[in-house]
Amino acid sequence: MKDSGKKRLIYFIAVVSFAYLGACNNRIHTTYVTGRNPDYVYQKPKGDNPHYSYISNAAPDVTVGVADINHELYDVRYIAYASAGRNGQVDNRVEAYYFKSRTPRKKPLVIVLPIWGIHKYPSEKISLGYADHAQGDAHIIWLQGEKPLFDWRRFWSTRTENEFMAEARASVQRFETTIIDVRRLLDWVETQPEIDASRIGIIGFSIGALMATNIVANEPRVETAVLMMGGAYPWEIFAT
Repeated sequence: MKDSGKKRLIYFIAVVSFAYLGACNNRIHTTYVTGRNPDYVYQKPKGDNPHYSYISNAAPDVTVGVADINHELYDVRYIAYASAGRNGQVDNRVEAYYFKSRTPRKKPLVIVLPIWGIHKYPSEKISLGYADHAQGDAHIIWLQGEKPLFDWRRFWSTRTENEFMAEARASVQRFETTIIDVRRLLDWVETQPEIDASRIGIIGFSIGALMATNIVANEPRVETAVLMMGGAYPWEIFAT
């Protein structure tokens, strides 16, 4: 290798190493302190939170199509329906992949939430990994989320407090609408004869965990939840 090539390689390694070390150190860590009573026992929600309430006249009109995912134990379908409001996704649509078990009897359902607008790897890994693990003993609905609910780049680009607050309100609206959309998804789930609607679980990672927390706190039809890497103080994220 010529000297110029060696210098470029050394320079590249140095830059990458500096960026990596900087990424590891330039962050703010806040120790999470819980105020939860150790004797606390979860109680299903009673009543309806006005932030997430909606009129449930019928299940949403769900379009079912062919998915680009194949699995030997599941018939995977693409499903979509119109959002209840402005959810921030393309055409204000709710999209998902439905892993329908090929065995005939009723089975429980696991709903996997995305990390809206960030990366689909965690939710994809969870969905496909759980499909392999369950071996057809549960159905899976993997929600999609191409666009962010909280668009941090828009927050960064705001120049006035009014612009910041307007974007904050739009973000909250997208968050609340998405919770309502999941509740409406459960209306559709209850109409599917292959799903045991008394056994519904939900999995959320990162912002999906924050979403799942709000869902289980307001939706009695969800029996259990798995929350991963969702411990944070959202108001401090905004302030930082």
